Amino acid sequence: MMSSPKVSVCIPCYNCAEYIERCIMSVRMQTLQDIEIIVVDDGSKDDSLGIILEQSKQDSRIKVFDLIVNCKSFFARYWGVRNATGNYIMFLDGDDYFEPDACEVAYSTIEQKKADVLEFKAIMHDGDSSKEFCNIVQGRLVGNEILERLSRNAIGQMLWNKIYRGDLVKDVYESIPPVNLYYLEDVYFTTLIYARSSTYYGLRKPLYHYFKTTGQSRKFKRTSFEDFREQMKMGAVWNYLFVELTRMKIEDEVFQRSVHAILWNKMQLYVKRSLTLMLRYHGNDRFDDAVGEYKHYWFRIGNYGEPTERYRRFAEKCLNDALGLVNEIAGGDYPFDHRMITEQQLADYDPVVFECVYSGCVKDDMSKLHWLSMLSDRKDSYQDDFKKMVARLIKNKKESLKIFVQESNWDELNRLLDVIGSEDYPGDPFVSEIIDTIHYRLGSVS
Repeated sequence: MMSSPKVSVCIPCYNCAEYIERCIMSVRMQTLQDIEIIVVDDGSKDDSLGIILEQSKQDSRIKVFDLIVNCKSFFARYWGVRNATGNYIMFLDGDDYFEPDACEVAYSTIEQKKADVLEFKAIMHDGDSSKEFCNIVQGRLVGNEILERLSRNAIGQMLWNKIYRGDLVKDVYESIPPVNLYYLEDVYFTTLIYARSSTYYGLRKPLYHYFKTTGQSRKFKRTSFEDFREQMKMGAVWNYLFVELTRMKIEDEVFQRSVHAILWNKMQLYVKRSLTLMLRYHGNDRFDDAVGEYKHYWFRIGNYGEPTERYRRFAEKCLNDALGLVNEIAGGDYPFDHRMITEQQLADYDPVVFECVYSGCVKDDMSKLHWLSMLSDRKDSYQDDFKKMVARLIKNKKESLKIFVQESNWDELNRLLDVIGSEDYPGDPFVSEIIDTIHYRLGSVS
């Protein structure tokens, strides 16, 4: 009887023809040879599968699976895990690659440290720049220390910068319900892995090369409502985590406190991030559709398991605030599902979460412009912030200002025109182009 390979490397691939050979070769050339390479083609429409099959002819360690249709990376990874026979499992995306000694270093360290999960650093490539990436706790964590550190975002939540005990990964994948996710599936899975792990070890050595701009699993487009719908599944991710973590029913106080912190932090982050994306449709003829998608994935806490009253309260408060903000800005009436929340709770909520949302989750220029534009009607301080930001973007000739003009509604265009008109930009071709575009768009959206 043949012994199991030391490590199984699972590679999901979707339309990675440009990168997949580099990816597979980085595994084939590993200093640790006792490995198996499982490549799952997730219904690629380019020549990825042909390249993968050619590679498999050259190396008997490669197992190829063709899903025929695009099932998204969660199912592609699941299929790889299901067919893995190694003692340990690693993940590698089809547009990334390993350091030559990645498997050897990861395997020898996790064996030596007797850990369930070993996390290592990565090199993130973004265009022409690169830097070390990933939160790592150097050394060993045991028991509840793992979730406690996760609740503070002190350890990473990517699937691919780790090596796992094979039976642990298989158990988690087999125990969770099938989920149609390809957004934040890493967070979902690694959180559940951490919750079931007894030992963690962090190694501050970069073993993985991650390419930020190639993005094989998802390439969201601002103009695609389908991509917006996928991103709204942040609500589904939170709900799945809610059910899986709360049903573990571990009575330990530290564990419960850590679970509460994880769910609370992610609730706040995901609700606000989803809200920012949804409000980009304000003034658009699909705004009601966007609100519908938002509610579909977020206002369903009562439909998942039997959450404790403690968790239900904080979930309802956070969602209540978020929908209150939608009503404030949109001037509409988007009520909750009353199966979840009483009339008294609706009457008591505080809709003023502008400060929290703006300071807590809005990071990129586009989101800040949209938020400040909408909020400038409500506070002079926001008007000043909006003016300062527009001036900064003009000074630095930022393309995000042009994109903002292309995506803005009538009210936002007029606010921007007022701001630019109140300042003096003599003979600036960048400003002239912005003003001409605003006038053109005002004509087209009138």
